[in-house]
Amino acid sequence: MIDKNAITAVCIDDFALKKRETYGTIMVDIKTHRIIDMINSREYEPVKEWLKTYPNIRIVSRDGSITYHNAITAAHPDAIQISDRFHLLKNLTSYATDYLKKELKSHMQISIPQIIDSSIDDLIILTQAEENRKLTLKEKYEQIENLISLGFNKTMICQSLNMDIRVYDKLMTMIPSERDTLFQTKMMTVHEEKVRLKINKVNEVRELKNIGCSNREISRRTGLNTTTIRSYLDENFNMLTQVPGYLQPSQMEPIMKYFGDNIYPSTKWEDYQKNFKSEIPAAVQQQPASASPH
Repeated sequence: MIDKNAITAVCIDDFALKKRETYGTIMVDIKTHRIIDMINSREYEPVKEWLKTYPNIRIVSRDGSITYHNAITAAHPDAIQISDRFHLLKNLTSYATDYLKKELKSHMQISIPQIIDSSIDDLIILTQAEENRKLTLKEKYEQIENLISLGFNKTMICQSLNMDIRVYDKLMTMIPSERDTLFQTKMMTVHEEKVRLKINKVNEVRELKNIGCSNREISRRTGLNTTTIRSYLDENFNMLTQVPGYLQPSQMEPIMKYFGDNIYPSTKWEDYQKNFKSEIPAAVQQQPASASPH
């Protein structure tokens, strides 16, 4: 039996009971590194009331969840909240990457020393391979059609485009509508990753402001300029913009509810996505819409 009065330093984190649907929260004693408790929720109210049952908590290690931050603050306002090692390193890596992208040129010219003739072919192959990696799947398919018209066979095409022969077979056996769906899905995957990073950045700025950081301090920590920070802090800030292509209703619904129901100020996009349940009938799941957070 755990003596709750003796627990002073804990780590809490979420875990999946049923992935993308149901999540719980686990508590680990920092001193003994042993699991001491868990509940079948990660929402604000249940977590807050659960933490209150441990009256002497002084230190809580957690991830970047705003929900956990608010629950800990409400249950133990004097407790010290710290980021766990994993998220410290993850955030450090993200900040370092963002800083390098901002400070370094996206294209750099490097002088190539004189090379002997026997190396020229190898250099050309390496350069072409690098260019091929930048092509989208749709662009590769267009290249395939062009090479077929020039009389190239499958092996020659795969070698020319640095393409796995299984990818080639998959593309060529699809009907046009299936290919269009695949191209659209790939494009949206890239876009959704950009959206996720943007929402995370907005939430990070607002959380720093909530704990008392000035705009200048937020700028120092995030690498954002103060104009962008003021925009992110504006309650009327709109992250809905037109994007290339289209979204299916099943993709559009969580976005509209996230902003339309004013959930975004208090809940991270990833947390919201994991618990979201669609109310759209299956019959209209594939009709297109046209906006997304950006």
